[in-house]
Amino acid sequence: EAADAPVDLGGDASGIEDMPPALMGKLAELALI
Repeated sequence: EAADAPVDLGGDASGIEDMPPALMGKLAELALI
């Protein structure tokens, strides 16, 4: 995974995948504000 993806995107993607859907929803709301 990380080897195929850029280092910065790989780290962010793995962190986001580990987050619960509720946290992702809150992050999405904050990003829209």
